[in-house]
Amino acid sequence: MNILVIDDEKPVCDSMSLFLTELGHDVTCASNGEEAIELFERTRFHLVLTDITMPRMDGFELLRRLKRDRTSLVDVVIISGHNDLKNAITALREGAYDYLQKPIDIDELAIVVERVQEHLSLRLTTEELTTHFEEKVKERVSEAEKKLEKYRSIFRENAGLNRILIHSRKMREVYTLAERYHRSPSVPVLIEGETGTGKELLARYIHYGPSTIAKPFIAINCAAIPTELFESELFGHESGAFTGSSSSSKKGQMEIAEDGTLLLDEIGEMPLTMQVKLLRVLEEREFYRVGGIKRIPFKARVIASTNKSLQQEVEQKQFRGDLYHRLNVGYIEIPPLRERPEEIIPLSYDFLHRSCERHSNRAIRGFSSGAERFLESLAWPGNVRQLENAIERAVLLYECPLLESEHFSFLVRGGSGFTERSAASGVPRSEHADPGFFTIPEEGIDLDELITSLIREAMRMSGGKKTLAAKLLNISPRTISRRLDKDTEED
Repeated sequence: MNILVIDDEKPVCDSMSLFLTELGHDVTCASNGEEAIELFERTRFHLVLTDITMPRMDGFELLRRLKRDRTSLVDVVIISGHNDLKNAITALREGAYDYLQKPIDIDELAIVVERVQEHLSLRLTTEELTTHFEEKVKERVSEAEKKLEKYRSIFRENAGLNRILIHSRKMREVYTLAERYHRSPSVPVLIEGETGTGKELLARYIHYGPSTIAKPFIAINCAAIPTELFESELFGHESGAFTGSSSSSKKGQMEIAEDGTLLLDEIGEMPLTMQVKLLRVLEEREFYRVGGIKRIPFKARVIASTNKSLQQEVEQKQFRGDLYHRLNVGYIEIPPLRERPEEIIPLSYDFLHRSCERHSNRAIRGFSSGAERFLESLAWPGNVRQLENAIERAVLLYECPLLESEHFSFLVRGGSGFTERSAASGVPRSEHADPGFFTIPEEGIDLDELITSLIREAMRMSGGKKTLAAKLLNISPRTISRRLDKDTEED
């Protein structure tokens, strides 16, 4: 060890230095505290043996000065010429390692030095382990942050948030407004837009925002829930609450949403009886499970979406006006793709690159000018979703450098009519349809019968599946069910 001995009596310093040197240590002597401080600033000492009574700076002041440096590993042993218990206690309280009394017993000094050496070795080991531990912690934290970012990216990809594509001023305004609502989680939001415009994706963006928050996002399709199960699905139920209920209690979607977001998709299809109960929950911020007596707080934000105009539904008595005004605090209308034609080609290339990567199609590089003009000429009743599906279908079927217009001929053929726009008026038309198809005869037509025929044709084309038939006609499955039930009753 490197030892500093401080005493104003030179014989004491010399004798201690000789003894400690024989024990194998490097020893330096100083006659007072100020000299010791100067030596300490130039050399790192492991042990300081200092007398208490010295000129200019006593041993206690030196002890305090040395202990002020928290990074120093030095141990200080106080030496006193008086058998004073008070000095010993003071020294230990000030941070001294031990206390020796003059005349110094060399055996006692050797024992103290040996203990200091063991203490120093232990502290060095601890310091090394601490440094190693801190480095490992930093390394693990860095790895965890990278994994978290990776998982966050995967989650955002699965949630569709990495597929948000903005190529027009209108959509930029839509997402700017969505980000504003994201920062106000207490505000309910109503999203209106045609089928395929990306209402659920926008709702997810309002919930998650530019980053990813660790709160639940629960989506309910109001058109897909049977009327008799609606209340249980939303509020949950207690065991045996109704015939056919499970033997154990069940949480509803409102309870599962916790303090996250509850998306009520196709809110226009919610039964009027449930609209009353939903309004009550939104106003009181609490509800009961079916058959329950315990109040459950409702903490989630509500986002409602619809492909209808709820204002018109209210006017036609198909939707409650009070609920409409409660939901319509925050409002976003997503414009259909035909109203932002400047996005068609940029979106097409975005979808093309993703589809080629997903299906390992390395042949296709883009679209011919004819194909671009053709895609721009379509009305896209299915909006962005229809465009994405059309691009993916072409990628699956063809392997060529450029996709041509004929590769998308299926869009105006085989029952998917009314997809091409008239260059003059922008009115949808069907290239394969008879020109007189749009002419109303002088004697008039039976509109109700025409609607029934269209629904039956859609059911035939979809193999009897109401959901697919509804997509073909851009209406809800519930509307098809009501029409078919009506026709059955009349028959």
